[in-house]
Amino acid sequence: MVLDSPTLGHFRFPGGDEEVCLYLDLPESSEHQVTIESHELKKGQGMAPNVRVAEYGLLRHTWYDVIAISCGIPEHHCDPITADFWKDEWMKKRKRGRLDPCGSTVVSSLRWDTSGGMHMQDGGALRDFRVQFKLQVKGFAPELPPYDPRCVPQE
Repeated sequence: MVLDSPTLGHFRFPGGDEEVCLYLDLPESSEHQVTIESHELKKGQGMAPNVRVAEYGLLRHTWYDVIAISCGIPEHHCDPITADFWKDEWMKKRKRGRLDPCGSTVVSSLRWDTSGGMHMQDGGALRDFRVQFKLQVKGFAPELPPYDPRCVPQE
């Protein structure tokens, strides 16, 4: 797994089932292009990326979900159908550009692509999965608790 951003840096993480955390302090009123890539460890094996981006709110000392990237599970690797399903579901769940509408970090210009994978008759698993998006930190600190209904605009 690789996270790459012109403003945040380049980070490479070991593969496997081990959970790895990365903490970055982002300034208010900033924008960052982000690319997250997952690659299969062994040829023909496929991969199942699972990445969560959250914002830490200092006022409440709690986390606000920004985006969750998940394509496949260890028993069923990422394929084009699973990748499209992830993107469609994420787009439906998001409010105000993020999973938790109470946070101050927004995702826009989300897209995914791949260099390909196995033929569908061989399982269709992808060799790699690349997600690109713009991460925008608004100029305010979150004040309400995560997922508070007051954060969603009333229509």
